[in-house]
Amino acid sequence: MDKNTIWAVVLSTFVFVGFLFIQNKFYPTNTNQAAANQVEQTQSEDVVNTVNDSILPPVFAADIKASGESFPEENFTIKTDKVEVVLTNRGGDIVSYKLLDHLDRDTSTGVELADNVSAMNRACAIALGSASNSIINDVFGYKKLDDYSIGFYKSFTVKNSDNTDNTFTLYKTYTFKPGEYAFKLDIAVDGGENYKGLNFNGVAYTVRTSPQLGPHFNKKADRYESRQFIAYNGEKAKKIVLSDKQFKSYDKENISWAGIGGKYFVGLIIPENKSILNNTYYSSAIEKDNYANAQALVERKASLDKSIRDTYYLYLGPRNEKDLRIYNVAANNSWGLEGQRLGECLQSSGFLSWLETILKWMMEMIYKVIPNWGVSIIILTIFLKLIMFPLTKKSSLGTMKMQ
Repeated sequence: MDKNTIWAVVLSTFVFVGFLFIQNKFYPTNTNQAAANQVEQTQSEDVVNTVNDSILPPVFAADIKASGESFPEENFTIKTDKVEVVLTNRGGDIVSYKLLDHLDRDTSTGVELADNVSAMNRACAIALGSASNSIINDVFGYKKLDDYSIGFYKSFTVKNSDNTDNTFTLYKTYTFKPGEYAFKLDIAVDGGENYKGLNFNGVAYTVRTSPQLGPHFNKKADRYESRQFIAYNGEKAKKIVLSDKQFKSYDKENISWAGIGGKYFVGLIIPENKSILNNTYYSSAIEKDNYANAQALVERKASLDKSIRDTYYLYLGPRNEKDLRIYNVAANNSWGLEGQRLGECLQSSGFLSWLETILKWMMEMIYKVIPNWGVSIIILTIFLKLIMFPLTKKSSLGTMKMQ
């Protein structure tokens, strides 16, 4: 490459960058315009193509009814610098979870990760018993603890095998923190008179992710997009691409965390105490508007103790190395989590993953200056060509001599 060629490349890049600066200044594009510029990832042997048409019907494992005082149904909004969350005291669940620093290209508002929410399926909803049971749909009492925390509570009565009343109070407490995509969900059960624990065929309760991980997408139009069930056992992650109309158990032992991943975002359930987990399920049942779910459901083992105190951390945010790796070192995140290896949920890994991480970081730096992934790829390619020029020059000269 001679001197004139190098000048031509530099000047062309300067003109191209100037044009894109003017375009983004006066004709801004959406920050999520990346789908058309990405290369379709080859699906691995983990892809599930079978369809289970016999979706299990939602049934209760026992005759369960809410008891105690009644409460009016209300919604509550908690906002940090990262997320805006809307919770309802019906079930004490999440009905909206928007990322404030990522815009949806269709709505020009924060990306909605709690997608496909319905009257009978919400994010962080609890079902008493197994994953096939219906969620608790009663209205809870509530207490706003501070600007970033809220608690919900409700008393229930279950019939024991000897026909006595098994009474208990269920508590759900959410805690959010500024600067975090992850939040904490504490689930507690306090037994009352004749309480004999929570045991529905070996399961106490089931907690779930959002029915579908946003943003809303059209499978036919967004051919590079998909939804994956992800489970990590402390050594490696298993990824299963979801087809429609599935409800399947992933009954592997020693699951550390599980969730659902899309191309750009991911939702994970991370129990503080890994030993409490029973089976894990994934569901892509079609429940609303002919739009399939993509949901992970985690069962908690049965408990005969007088009370239950469980803590879960849920990560709903970008599926990238930068935001996930902070949970490997306690000092890098507000929750003091360490060694979680959430980066295992990324799309690819291997012995060249270090190189992938470096290239992704370089592209993100370019993207901050020029918010267009296509341009980032072009500039990165030119930059790598210039770096490799001393090596390719010798090769090119050798080829010319051979000719």
